[in-house]
Amino acid sequence: MSASELRYWAYPETGVLPTRLGNVLRAAEFYPIRRYGISLITVWPRLHKVLPRETAEDVEDARATMEFLLVLCLWLVAFAALNPVLAVLLGTSMPLSILLFALGLVLAYWAYLSAIPAAAEYGEHLRAAFEVHRLKLLEQLRLPQPDTLLAERARWEDLDRFILEGASPGWRYEPDAGNELRIRIVTSEHGRTDDEQ
Repeated sequence: MSASELRYWAYPETGVLPTRLGNVLRAAEFYPIRRYGISLITVWPRLHKVLPRETAEDVEDARATMEFLLVLCLWLVAFAALNPVLAVLLGTSMPLSILLFALGLVLAYWAYLSAIPAAAEYGEHLRAAFEVHRLKLLEQLRLPQPDTLLAERARWEDLDRFILEGASPGWRYEPDAGNELRIRIVTSEHGRTDDEQ
């Protein structure tokens, strides 16, 4: 697997976490930052509102699969840990309880390993939802559509700063032909007018 594939699927460029599962999820989270300059965590609640029902259901199904495997892992760890305790308290067979302890841990590890590809699939659904529907979100926010990748990055960075910091990116509200308010980017933090972007 090449370095770019590892960065895409399994490891973020910065902020590596101690678990493989965490790194797979962080890699998906950092994808829009690397490509467009906006955090998926910041934009996801807004993007989720404009997703078609089928796409939202696909994302939820992938997340549910991952969460099921993680909950199963937790229950198996609890099962393993409680067996020796119950053996001591109830006076049952200690060798059997040790065998069940080991079996519970092995199955918990299997459930955890199974959750990693499920997390990768969930992350891919998040990336795809952002890629396919990001411009629809800009349209719903009544922001002008960018015409270049550089202009789009500037647009997302302005929106990210506006959401996180309340920073004014130089937007002016003007009515459009349908008498609805639209945002016109007069100037941005990058020193360009909307026409120049």
